[in-house]
Amino acid sequence: MELADIGLAPRRREKVGTLREAVGLIKNGDMLAFGGIHSHNGPMALIHEMIRQGIKDLHAIGNVSAGMPADILIGGGCVDTFTVCYVGLEHLGFAPRFRQVAEQKKIKIIEGDEIYYILGLKAGAVGLPFVPHLPGHEARDGPKVESTYARTTDPYTGREVIVSPAIAPDVGIIHAAQCDPFGNVVHYGSVVADDLIAKASARTIVTTEEIVPLETTKRDPKRTTIPGHYVDMVVEVPFGAHPLSCHGVYNHDEAHLVDYRDAVIEAYLQEYIFGVENHFGYLAEFGIVAGVGRNGVEKLVRLIDKGDDERVPPVARECLLALRDQLEALKLRIFELDQRILAWHRSSELSLRLGEIPGVGPLIATALIASIPDPHVFKSGRDVSAWIGLVPKQNSTGGKERLGHISKAGDRYLRSLLMIGAFSLIKRAKQAGSTPRPWLAALLARRPTKVAAIALAN
Repeated sequence: MELADIGLAPRRREKVGTLREAVGLIKNGDMLAFGGIHSHNGPMALIHEMIRQGIKDLHAIGNVSAGMPADILIGGGCVDTFTVCYVGLEHLGFAPRFRQVAEQKKIKIIEGDEIYYILGLKAGAVGLPFVPHLPGHEARDGPKVESTYARTTDPYTGREVIVSPAIAPDVGIIHAAQCDPFGNVVHYGSVVADDLIAKASARTIVTTEEIVPLETTKRDPKRTTIPGHYVDMVVEVPFGAHPLSCHGVYNHDEAHLVDYRDAVIEAYLQEYIFGVENHFGYLAEFGIVAGVGRNGVEKLVRLIDKGDDERVPPVARECLLALRDQLEALKLRIFELDQRILAWHRSSELSLRLGEIPGVGPLIATALIASIPDPHVFKSGRDVSAWIGLVPKQNSTGGKERLGHISKAGDRYLRSLLMIGAFSLIKRAKQAGSTPRPWLAALLARRPTKVAAIALAN
């Protein structure tokens, strides 16, 4: 029960929006900080939409090692001033648009190092006007050439101290693997300074690969990397960091980063931003049209059912509705068959006994009985495993027997079911620790997961 349920607090407000609505929180001339680092976790889909909608005159705050997000904001004509530690494409070379405007002095560049950036965000997060630097900072070149550094007197010691201004963005934009509708963010990899950006910014927008129910956050709250009260809007954007990576979800698209580096920026913007209607049109350029598997299809169905989602053009929706109806009919048929299998399983004493084996449920138990009507034709359980194709191949050399890969020569369907059951059991064992099944924990400590799964299946 939550406090809102008994009237002691206002009910939580969901913060889910679209990319178009998110850009509505960004104004011309805003100070804008973006998260991620290198070629990872950059909020690229939102940056594309900013360029598409013509956001101008930003004071951009680059992350500690900014790459394509910084470069394309400049190439898209969005930036007037840039506070930066480093902008480049790592092993792929210079960031061409940034280098060009820096050499031609077309935008104002405020050059600070990583400490300038991190301490500045920390000062902005707690509302301080500036932040002092440790003794010895005067040995760096930054305070000598960058005018935003200043010097003041320590009121306690009388010593001169180098200070730099707080960084308090008007808007922070972040991309992460997971978020719930109320803004609680989960990074699958490094957070870098995304949490500081959220705390220091007046408004924070999070794009995420997947919006999950609040119950998912509650089940493991320690995974939350940015609490929801720092977030103003959440946008679900699959592949929202492409062509950069999203930690724990997909890798960066290096071939496309090379294409971007070598492209004429006007032609690139026309093909991938202005020439497509939205982010899903951009993804279609790369053959990414929907998430793979059941979850991806379910998300697509929800978009179709909404009817007013801007990401699905009206003509496409009419076509997809027919496919949706076919899918729903197929799901209903599968459900009916599942119920019949479960009913038969409950009526069979042998099937119920098999179902008590760890990793074996009604589906595997009934499949075994259907495939092996008379188990007495086998002398032992190992013979059954050999018939299914789960035993390793044996080779003898110099009197020594060596075990190879499993034969895969038997019943492929049964073998797949038993392996799925074994992997499921191992997954639960890893989550629960060694207490429920110490023998399995000991096996996993000695052998790779796949080998342990084969042993379980046998």
